[in-house]
Amino acid sequence: MESKVHISVFKKSSRPQVTRCTVCCLRYHCPLCPPAMYKPRCKSQVLKHFAVHVKNAVEYEDFYITKCHQDCRNGSSGHFHCPFCKRTIVRRQDSERHIQTCRRPAEEPPTKRPKNPQNVPRFKEETSSRSGQGTTTKPDQKQKAVTPERQEGTPLPAGRRKPSGHDNPACRVGGGKPATVLCPHCEVPMMKKNIRKHIYRRHLDKAVEDITAHSHLDAVCIDEENGIYAVRKSFLEPFVPLHVQKKTWGKEHKVKCDSNECIQACAFAVRVGMRTFQCHHVRSLDYCKENAVQTVLQEEKINEMVKKMWFGEEEKQQCLQLQSQAATANVPVSVDVSMKSEHKLFVSVYEPSVSYCVRLGRVIVTYDKRTNTWHCPCTKPSSSCIHKYMAKWHLFETHVHLFRKEPSTEMKSDISEQEPSAENMGIAYPPEDDQLQRMVSYIHSSKRYPAVLPDDVLSVQQEGYPVQLFPLETLCSTCPEDTVLGPPILITSQAQIVSLTGVQKGVNTYCKQCSKCGMLYRYQEYHDGLHNFDDGVILTLNLCIFLRNSLQAHTAVGQVFDALEETFKTPLPSRDRLLHAYLHFEALTAHEYKYYCVNCGYFPSVVVMDRHEKGVFSMPFCDIEPVPGDFTGDVNSEDFWDCVSAEMIAWGLTSSDSNNPFTVHPSYHFWAPWIGQGTRRSDVVLNTEFLKAPGGADDINATEDRLTNQLMNLKVDAVRTLCKECGVDSNGSKIDLILRLRTKMQNKQDCNKVFEKICGASGGLAAIMCPCGIVYSLKFNIRAEGPRDFADMLLAWKHLPNVSVYDSAQALVNHTSGREPENLPFQPHEGRLAPPTPENIQAAKDRTLKIHLPWILEPNTENVEDDSHPCTKSSHRYVLCDKPDEDNGKDEKDILRRIDLVPELAGQLDSKVAEQFFTEMRKNDYFLKNMSPSACVFLVRNMVHHHNEKKERQSIEKMKRSVWEVGSSPDSVDNSASLGHCHDTRDIT
Repeated sequence: MESKVHISVFKKSSRPQVTRCTVCCLRYHCPLCPPAMYKPRCKSQVLKHFAVHVKNAVEYEDFYITKCHQDCRNGSSGHFHCPFCKRTIVRRQDSERHIQTCRRPAEEPPTKRPKNPQNVPRFKEETSSRSGQGTTTKPDQKQKAVTPERQEGTPLPAGRRKPSGHDNPACRVGGGKPATVLCPHCEVPMMKKNIRKHIYRRHLDKAVEDITAHSHLDAVCIDEENGIYAVRKSFLEPFVPLHVQKKTWGKEHKVKCDSNECIQACAFAVRVGMRTFQCHHVRSLDYCKENAVQTVLQEEKINEMVKKMWFGEEEKQQCLQLQSQAATANVPVSVDVSMKSEHKLFVSVYEPSVSYCVRLGRVIVTYDKRTNTWHCPCTKPSSSCIHKYMAKWHLFETHVHLFRKEPSTEMKSDISEQEPSAENMGIAYPPEDDQLQRMVSYIHSSKRYPAVLPDDVLSVQQEGYPVQLFPLETLCSTCPEDTVLGPPILITSQAQIVSLTGVQKGVNTYCKQCSKCGMLYRYQEYHDGLHNFDDGVILTLNLCIFLRNSLQAHTAVGQVFDALEETFKTPLPSRDRLLHAYLHFEALTAHEYKYYCVNCGYFPSVVVMDRHEKGVFSMPFCDIEPVPGDFTGDVNSEDFWDCVSAEMIAWGLTSSDSNNPFTVHPSYHFWAPWIGQGTRRSDVVLNTEFLKAPGGADDINATEDRLTNQLMNLKVDAVRTLCKECGVDSNGSKIDLILRLRTKMQNKQDCNKVFEKICGASGGLAAIMCPCGIVYSLKFNIRAEGPRDFADMLLAWKHLPNVSVYDSAQALVNHTSGREPENLPFQPHEGRLAPPTPENIQAAKDRTLKIHLPWILEPNTENVEDDSHPCTKSSHRYVLCDKPDEDNGKDEKDILRRIDLVPELAGQLDSKVAEQFFTEMRKNDYFLKNMSPSACVFLVRNMVHHHNEKKERQSIEKMKRSVWEVGSSPDSVDNSASLGHCHDTRDIT
C-alpha cells in the first residue's frame, strides 16, 4: 500500500497534523468531522477527540483506517475509506472483509510480523515484576498476552482488535491510551481504568498476603521517638501510604493503624477474644529498616514563595505557627514519604488536632505531577488548607523545579495542554476578607449592566457563545500607577452555560491578578450575551429576561428550571444556586427604582394605602438584633439597599450565606423602606418599628387563632426554639409543638409572651400607590402592620398628598398628630371633609352633603400658602376611607371621610387599586416565604419596579392613542387618568 488515498487512512508513524484554522475562525478543526458535528475547539480538545478516532480505527499492517464523517458518501455520515479503491464502507466488519479481498494485482504480500514477547501491556509487566509479592507470570500465560501472528488473507477479528496505543507511542501524546490490558491474575482483557476495581472485587485475597521477610509492605519510620511509620496501604496499586503507630517502649505503649478497615478488624478481634490480633500494616513494621530523611524548612524559602505569590502572608503565618507547634511537641513538621510512585509525591504533615481523618497526629498530603493537583483528606480537592501549604513549603525545599507558573513537560505527560490555575498557583479564589470586599465593591460600581439591554446582545445565539471567558481588564483600577495585570489564570474548565435552548458544558473561566495589591478581576461582561454568576454557572441574558417575565406571571424561578431540566434531559445545578444567579443579575442591572408615575409625577395629590397582612419572609422575633440606645428611627435608605445589593453580588464569590460578610439581617435600626428618590425628602427615611408595643394600638390583637396561624407559617426549627424559650417540651413533630403552645396560650400572660416572641415573624408589606396603580413607597415590616408604618413613609415624603385613602383613617390621623403636634400634618377638621357637626353628619348619612375640591382637577392659583402641594397649590390634607365600618362601633364622625362626598373623586378614583395590587402579589407568597429576608425584600422591590414600568408603558400608550384619536385636543383626554394632574414634561410621542 503506497501513499494515503484519503486523509482518514494514514501510517501509524505519521498521523495527520492538526493546524489552526485561518478561514472561518482561529480555532482547530477535526480533519475527519465537519464543523456541524464537531465544533472548532482548542488544540488539546481536538487532539483528544482525534485520539478517539485512532482508538476505534481499523488496523491493517502499518496503517490506521479511521472513520470519516465528511460528506464523502450520500445517505450516511460515518464510513471507512478503502486504501486500494474509491469505495466507502459503513460497517466496520464489512470494511475489514473488503480490505482482505480488494488488493492490487502487483502488490506483494505483506511480510509477517514476528512475535514480540515484549508486546505485553505495561500494567502487566509492572505487576509481574513487582518484588516481594510472590506473584509470577507463567510461560503459558505470558504467551497468551503476545499478539498472535496473522496469516496473509486472514481478516482481522472484529471483537478482539489490538489496542491502538501499543505499537504507536505517538498516540499517547494526543491523550490516547491502550484500549485494554490483561488482568495479572486471571488473564481477562479489560479497559485499563477498570483493572484496579476488578482486582479488588475478584482478587481481594491477593491484595493481602502473608507477611514474611520476603513479602511485606514497604514502610519508613517518620517519628522514631513516638513510633510513627508510613506504611504502604496495599500490595496492589495504588501506591498510597498511611500512618501506623507502634510504640512498645516507655511508660505508655501504643499500637494503632490509621486504616478504617484495620480498626474495625481489631475491634471485632477483641470482641471474639483475639486480643493479640495485629493487622498486616503493623506486622510489616517488623521488617522496616528505613528512616525518613528529616528536612529542615527554612523561613527564607517561604518568604520567597510569598514573594512569588504561591500563597499569601496569612498562610505564611499559619505555616510558621504550625512549625513552632511541631518544635514544641518535638516532632517533625513535614516528612517526605514517597513510596516508589512515578507520578505522585507524598508528604506527611503534623496536625495537633484529632478528628476522623487525623487519628495519629499526622496527615498525608498527595501531589500528582501529571495533573498538577493536591489532595488532603481534611478538605475537598478544590479547596486549600494548612496541610497543603506545609506540603508546598516542603516540596519547595526539596523539589523546587516543580514550582513553575506553567507545568513542566513531566507534569503533563498524559495531558496535551495544562494551563495555570488558581489552585496550582496558590491563589485563594474566590477571595476572602478584604480582597472579597474590594472585589464586590469593584463589581458593584464598575460592572453594571444597562437597564435596557441592547438588541444585539439579546440576539446572540447559542453557537456564538465563547468557550473561554477572559476578563477584559488590563490595568489595575485600585493602584495609583498604571499597573499591568498578570496573565489569565484558569478558575475552572467545567463551567456550564444555561440558556433557553440547552446547556453548554466545558467552558473555561479565567481571572487576572494585580501583582502589587493582589486585586482579582474576573469575567463580568454582558456584550457576549452572558451573565457570569460564580464562574461555574453562567446564564444567558435571554434566560434572565425570561425569568424576569416569569416572575411577573407569578411563576417561581425553580419551576422554570424544573421545566428546562425536563426539556433538556440534563441535570441542572441546585435551584437555590440558580435563583441566586438570577438575583445576582438583577443586582448588577442599573435599575433606577424611581417609583414614579408619568401621570401623577413625583408628588401625587391623591394616594391609596393598603397592606399585605401576611409576611413575605419568616423569622422568630427573638432573632432580631436589639436597638442601640441612641437610635432615633432615621435610616439611610441608599446605604441599606446598597448593602442588600452587595449581598446578592457576594453570593457569586462565596460558598454559603454563613461565609457571606455582606449578609443583611432584619433589624429595627438598619431596615429601611424604599421611596423613590424624587419623592422622598432625603436619603434618610424613617423606620420607628422599635417603638411598637406588643399588643398595643400599633399591633393587631393577639388572638389565639392569629398566633396559631403565625406558628403554622414558621419553620419547625423556629417553633422548637420558641417552645424551649416558653418552657414547653420541644420534642415531637411540628403539629405536636403547636398544640402544646396553643394549650399554654390559654393563659393571657402566656399568650402575650408567645405573641411577643413571634409577632416579628411576619409584619406584612405596606404600600402607598397613586390611583394609576404605580407604587410610590414600599415598606417591609418586621412586626405587625399598623398606622405607624404609613406615617413613617408619609413623613419621609417631600410633599404630603392632599388626599390619602386608608382603611383606619382616624387611627392614622391620631398617630401622626401625636408625632407632629406642633405642625399637624392633616388639617383642617383632623383630615375630615367638613366640621364634625351634627348637621353635617346627618347630611352625610342622607347623601345630601357634597364637598367640592376643585383643585384636584385644576391647581388653586389664589391664596397659595407656603406648605401647599406643588401640583394642586392647596395646603388642605385629608385622610379618607372607602366606606366606614359602622357595624363595628366606630365613631360616627368618620362618615365625613367618605370618598363619595367629593364629586371630583366619586366615580373617578379607584380606591381598590391597592387591594387589586396585593391580590396579585399574594400569588407570589408560595415562593417568597421560603426565601431569606434580604433576598425576599430585594426580589419584591425588583418585581414592583418592573410592575411600575409595565404600568407606565401602558399609560403612555393610552395617552398616545387618546391624542391620535381626538386630534391632539387636550380637553378630550379623560381626566380620570390623571387625578394628581402633576403632568410629566417628557415627550410621549
